[in-house]
This record gives sequence, structure tokens and C-alpha cells, in this order.
Amino acid sequence: MDDNNFPAHLQQEIEAEKEKQLEKQRRQEMEKKMCKFKLFGNHPVNGKLIEKKIEVNEDTPLPVALKMCCEVLEFSSLVPVERCRLVKYDDYSETLDQSLDLDEFGDQTFGQVVGGARSYYSFELFVETRTEEETFKKYNKGGMKLKIHVVDLETGEVKDPIPIRAEHTWTIEELKVVIGDIFNME
Repeated sequence: MDDNNFPAHLQQEIEAEKEKQLEKQRRQEMEKKMCKFKLFGNHPVNGKLIEKKIEVNEDTPLPVALKMCCEVLEFSSLVPVERCRLVKYDDYSETLDQSLDLDEFGDQTFGQVVGGARSYYSFELFVETRTEEETFKKYNKGGMKLKIHVVDLETGEVKDPIPIRAEHTWTIEELKVVIGDIFNME
């Protein structure tokens, strides 16, 4: 039976139900395009690690996604977005994995950078900030994650480990320099 054969009040009900179904389908389609992440960042003023959740549409340009992440972490009023960047982050080992610099990835969508919308990612995201004088270090995909312990040779005391990231291409000498910089050693 055709919808037009029903009385007007039933036709309105049928039309309203069709609209509800269409809206439900649109919401489901949008949900399929959302990339859901745990988002981390060190507060620019007090240095404390912040953790929030964020959902970004996979079609969002990376610069817009960066701005959204800064807003979620409430960094926008503290640091200009130009001094922020997204980094793939391993929460378990507390290490930065790959920098997502806008000069390299800025013309891509969020979905292209993170591998599309899906239910699981092997990484989280970290908003890294810098002062006006600093420059960001580049983190290439797939570096090594190390935990470095400092041992006081006189007392035998072993300090808590500090997670660091090393590139596969580094020599032992380069690794020694980085460790020396982190621990203020020569």
C-alpha cells in the first residue's frame, strides 16, 4: 500500500519515522569516520602530564585537528598553536614515536596520518609544545624506546628509569651525547 493512501496524520507519522531513520543512518556514518584517541600533553605552565579523550573526523585537515587537540587540553590560551605539534605517543613506555610536523604532514587529513578511522590504534597522541626560542626535535617512525638508569657509583643507588627515544641510525657516540644532554653529564 502506498504511503499517500493513508490518512494525513498517519502520513505525517510515516514521514517523521523516515526522517528518524535517515538521521540515525547519518549519525552511524559519521561515527564510522571518527578517529578516537587518548590525548596527552605536558601542561605548558606546571609541566604536569594531562590525559584526555578526543574524537576527530578522519576527513579533518591535520592543522585543524592540531588546533582541536590544543583546545581539548586547554593549551590554546597558554601557547600559540604555531608552537604546538602532534606526535604519535606510546603511553606504556612513555615515549614519543613519530612527530607529525605540519611542514611534512600539513596537507594531509587526520585519517591519512593515523591510518584511517578504526576501533584500535597501536599508539596514542601527544601534543608537544615549545618555547619561542626552542625548535622541535624530529622523531622518525620506529625509533627505539630505551629506559636509562643512573647509578651512583659511590653509594650504589640506582635512580628511577628515564624513558628516552633513540633512532636506529644513531651510533653509540650519538647515543652517549643524547644521554649526557638528558642527565647533564659530559
